Amino acid sequence: MKVITLFRNSGENIVLKDEDQGPMSDYTNNLSGIFTSRNVIQIDVTGESILVRPSRIDAIHVHEVSIEIPEDTYTPAEEKESEAETPVETPPPETFDDEVISD
Repeated sequence: MKVITLFRNSGENIVLKDEDQGPMSDYTNNLSGIFTSRNVIQIDVTGESILVRPSRIDAIHVHEVSIEIPEDTYTPAEEKESEAETPVETPPPETFDDEVISD
């Protein structure tokens, strides 16, 4: 996963996350095109898009983050397997000794 930080002139940074698996050099080359544009541009990342004005961005920082899932992590599939192994006991039916009133 790549994390993109847009450093704005106003001091308020914008942080985006992208699941792109391509090479970092290709990714940063594509983003560098932002600085050559004079118009508002659209940046598309996984699950979201943002429109930015290049003249308001001082710098862009991109770094990769790896997300590791521990081997002992619980998964929903394990729950289904354990439920299948556990027999379900049905309680006995309740009996009612109430009088039935009929017309």
